Amino acid sequence: MSEETKRDDQSTGLQKQRRALMASSVIVLFYHYANLRIRNISLLGAGIDIGNPRAVDLGLSVALGYFLFRYHQYYRAEGVSRAIGEAYNRYLQALGARYLLKHAGAPEEREAARRKGVASITLCREHGLSWRLAGMALQAESGKLAPYLQTNLSLPRVLMLKARSALRLSIESHLVTDYWLPFLIAFLASGVACITALIAG
Repeated sequence: MSEETKRDDQSTGLQKQRRALMASSVIVLFYHYANLRIRNISLLGAGIDIGNPRAVDLGLSVALGYFLFRYHQYYRAEGVSRAIGEAYNRYLQALGARYLLKHAGAPEEREAARRKGVASITLCREHGLSWRLAGMALQAESGKLAPYLQTNLSLPRVLMLKARSALRLSIESHLVTDYWLPFLIAFLASGVACITALIAG
């Protein structure tokens, strides 16, 4: 699976589990936020009184937990984490290369790198809070990738590059809204349910 994977290419099972998880999450959120209380239900024309309304809370929570678990199973089976990681790495590569071409080395080195092109970057920890960002370029003599432009980065700068990559992934790619958003809404619904239960005593 890659970032270009279309929604139509997702397995039917994953789509069903995502819809079920989103629906149960929204129901749980609305039920607790609106402070709804179900006293009785109608089944085949017969009215059924619910002696303990908290049983509805438990039933909704169990259903939400089940759908969350099932969605997680399909999420792992289809290798979604790998696809998101690859997409994130592409954004980090692009931003790292742009940073190198602006700040690393002498002006003539940066100009030569622009003409040659930065094939890839490596970001590795040197020591303590110091990191090294290196641009890899194809060497004409050997035909292999070798470090061309390098610079040291502080931890705040590294975190900024990673945060910007994650932000661009969230805004420009459908992967986050397709796959991570259901998790976030489910956890939000679970949190609201727990807080409501604690307040109710």
